[in-house]
Amino acid sequence: MLLLGLMLIYPALVIGQESKTFFYRPSQKLPIDEKVKVGKLDNGMTYYIRHNAVPAQKAELRLVFNAGSILETDEEQGLSHFLEHMSFTGTSSFPGTELVNKLEGIGVHLGRELNAATFFEETIYYLPIPVEHLDLGLHILQEWAMNLALTEKAIDRERGVIIEELRLGKGAPTRIREQYLPILFKGSDYPKRLPIGKEEVIANFPYDVLRNFYKKWHRPDLTAIIVVGDIDPESIEESIKEKFTAYAMPSKVEKRTHHYVPDHKDLRVAVATDKETSGCSVEISYKHKPEQIVTQKDYLKNICHNLYSSMVDARLSEATEQGTVPFSEAEIGYSNYFRDVDTYSCYARCAPDKVTATLTALADENERIRRYGFSVTELDRAKKKLLAKYYRWYEERNKTASDLYADECQVNYLTGNPMPGISFEYHFLLNTLPIVSVDMINELATKYMTKKNRTIIITGPQDRSYYPTDDELRAILEEAPHRDIKPYDEGEIVNELMNFTPEAGTIASEKYFSDTNITEWTLSNGVKVVIKPTDFKNNQILFRATSDGGYSMFDADDDMSALYATRIQDESGVNSINNIQLRRLMVGKDISITQSLVLYNESMSGKFGSQDMKEFFQLVYLYHTAPYFDKAAFERVMQKERAEYAHLLDSPDQFFGYEIDKIMSNGNSRRLLWPTPDRLDEANFEKAVEIYKNRFGNAAGFTYVFVGNIDLETLKPFVLTYLGGLPTNASTKRSFVEQNFITPTGPKEYLFHKGKDNKVNVNLRFSKKVPWNKDTEFCYNAFIDILNSRLYESMRIEMSGVYGVRVSGSLKKLHEDYAKLNLAFGTNTEAYEKLCERAILEINKLISEGPTQEEVERVKQKKRVALESDLKLNGIWLLNIFYAYRNQEKVDSESSQREQIEALTPDNIQQAGAKCIDTSTVMKFVLLPEKQ
Repeated sequence: MLLLGLMLIYPALVIGQESKTFFYRPSQKLPIDEKVKVGKLDNGMTYYIRHNAVPAQKAELRLVFNAGSILETDEEQGLSHFLEHMSFTGTSSFPGTELVNKLEGIGVHLGRELNAATFFEETIYYLPIPVEHLDLGLHILQEWAMNLALTEKAIDRERGVIIEELRLGKGAPTRIREQYLPILFKGSDYPKRLPIGKEEVIANFPYDVLRNFYKKWHRPDLTAIIVVGDIDPESIEESIKEKFTAYAMPSKVEKRTHHYVPDHKDLRVAVATDKETSGCSVEISYKHKPEQIVTQKDYLKNICHNLYSSMVDARLSEATEQGTVPFSEAEIGYSNYFRDVDTYSCYARCAPDKVTATLTALADENERIRRYGFSVTELDRAKKKLLAKYYRWYEERNKTASDLYADECQVNYLTGNPMPGISFEYHFLLNTLPIVSVDMINELATKYMTKKNRTIIITGPQDRSYYPTDDELRAILEEAPHRDIKPYDEGEIVNELMNFTPEAGTIASEKYFSDTNITEWTLSNGVKVVIKPTDFKNNQILFRATSDGGYSMFDADDDMSALYATRIQDESGVNSINNIQLRRLMVGKDISITQSLVLYNESMSGKFGSQDMKEFFQLVYLYHTAPYFDKAAFERVMQKERAEYAHLLDSPDQFFGYEIDKIMSNGNSRRLLWPTPDRLDEANFEKAVEIYKNRFGNAAGFTYVFVGNIDLETLKPFVLTYLGGLPTNASTKRSFVEQNFITPTGPKEYLFHKGKDNKVNVNLRFSKKVPWNKDTEFCYNAFIDILNSRLYESMRIEMSGVYGVRVSGSLKKLHEDYAKLNLAFGTNTEAYEKLCERAILEINKLISEGPTQEEVERVKQKKRVALESDLKLNGIWLLNIFYAYRNQEKVDSESSQREQIEALTPDNIQQAGAKCIDTSTVMKFVLLPEKQ
């Protein structure tokens, strides 16, 4: 009956699909996706190749080493990560920064697309590249695998960079992790092999130790190349064979071992605290040996894991929304922690004084599941939800981005997990879900909750009075089977969203813009609807709506009430249907909607699949006309916020951000809306309800934008009924009230002391009054891009003083008279002043001399490549249309966007920088360690 019900909900599941006959054979091995070519060279190197046309004319290249920090010795701690860095500092064919410059010259951004990451078990290099440069991309992978230069000069430079990266990572989260990992994974090397390594090793290792580590672990039998994209698999296979056959194995090979966590019978406890942390968490962890997924039976068991997690998370969400639990959020589920460690984890966040109650609640929920199990209706909802997710993936199988397919290949190589392909997975699910019973799911609880390999982990602020003793914590878990625990109560079930149909409006006027394929309808009630049909996704429609006003229409004393108005409504429900009932009603539907209320506007955003169009529009209508506000939901939200942010300013980073914002807000409370205890106390339930209804209850002035696979004639009746039927009154819907904020300028310097780590955070802010101009804004963005590259080369590569510099800036049309530039970086106490001087020197140099023609060509190429991808993304078109209408501008066509890029020159970029930046006005903020 369930399968029939699912087919009735999703008729497309069985109509108009590829024919697929499937029989469940438990012992049969899972297939490998027939669209993936998997091979191995004689030297042991593995390769994966797949043709995929999204995005067009691009390929996702990856170099995967089955070697990470867990393989290091004490003398090598951090060298896996160090090698990753060295891959961008010179190879045989690309000395120095030539490789980075070469790639940026063809439009590949360092850090955004071009990247790498080191983990315990593996190291991954990411290189998305235009297919016209595919041979270059494969050559670069070849260089990374076989020909890193590893010069002494480059190694010494990178020591400083990585030490600054390590310094940047210091703080409460790292110190807390260092307290509980040795207990959670006692007896294993994981706590001693964090990828970032040890500072004393990074600063002092002999050069040949790194070179030997490279030869020892970066070798063919531990290497895979992945190529997915708009390519010819046959020619790529030939290129791989040609380039990598010479990749030779070392004469002596060290065995690549697995690292296990020893079993333990005792119930371990870790209470990890720090005075600089604000949040508090409780976790119960049950460690297990990993389960290999080889056969269809294994795959079905994995599906059962997913169903279990879905059901228990639904229960936890419901309990949180009902206010019957002491925690603010929680999740329980079975997953892989490390490659050779699975865990059944029960995690919750709470106030520090709720640790005992939270641990009790988690233990009791586990015991409730073990004792009573799940219900048939819970399982039915979980099945619908899971099948709907796989249906969406299946529908988009020919419109899925290459990086997601590359992820599948990567996981298959590293863990052996199967990649049978979405067609197999979807049909497997469709045919095996009906045989999954409640008993099968309930059996998992006993397997998850063993009497061995258990650990309780508490993290939070450094005040031991908050926490029970270790023995008291153990007793809470051990006594759960003896406590009086009631079965799960589902409560009332709601079967429909609304039981009436609004009186439909009409289209008062229609416009069509041929250069962008946009249709604009003005409805009889005055609301505007803007539609751009695309074929980028098969079953995706994105949505955004906005009107001017926001909380600028109210007194400043009401700002916190306004900020929480949409949050309270979202936590309450709609049309007198509470959130629990609403979520159950929407199970299996591809719908999401959120609302936002900010200073100058109110908005909605979301997405839906075409099969769920009616329910989506009903929800939009109800959010305008029948929002539900629950006082208890308000109390829960505010209680959660108070618990979460009670120690907010104990964190040095949060403290620093707050102090900067306090100064830059120039004393205006509307610009300093941090959730500090005093500000949270300003939120008022009745005022929040009044503000929400004032801004959303009258739809006059709203513009609704839809982008996606849309048939206008199918969309039209829903638009006319549910948007055309909205109440509007233009005479009472006022626009925003301009605040005319004044931004302070320098030169001024502010020093703060917070935190015990020996590190410095620097934030340089430049503000200058500049009238908005579209061309100036675009050229200024190019200026910032070039400045970012220069600061990377000067402050990181040349000075080895930073891990990176965050560069951002803006020139906006509305509500802001200032052009802004922000630079932020972390470093050490000895270097920060020279780095500040160098940053300002580079800005002034770029303003006075302008960029080189080569720099301009690089930034133009990056923008060209990005544009070609953006033009095929629903989300980018949605934002472009949304902001064009908000700013009362024409939506840029593809040709106009290309012309804007080609119009960039050294002169107009230099002029934009000179117009927008005056370095003499710098506001310099520095966070130093606490004085000892």
